[in-house]
Amino acid sequence: MYEKDEEGRRIKGGKREIRKVGSDYVLLEEGKTADHMYWLKNGKFEVFKDGAKIAEREGSNQFIGELALLTGLPRTATVIIKG
Repeated sequence: MYEKDEEGRRIKGGKREIRKVGSDYVLLEEGKTADHMYWLKNGKFEVFKDGAKIAEREGSNQFIGELALLTGLPRTATVIIKG
């Protein structure tokens, strides 16, 4: 069964929400339970594991946070948006 979003596009499953966030926004927190994932339209972000920065990325059109959602395990890293 499909639902339609506010623009009339078909979506399967849960709610879809579009939001813009600023620099230093904590998108995901390591160890937290997942109930959603994100699609990054474009931007920069940093990835932290056990408090240490392990990656710095710039991307567009990619999913973030899907691993915990699909496996049911806690978030494996913290992701902070950098712009």
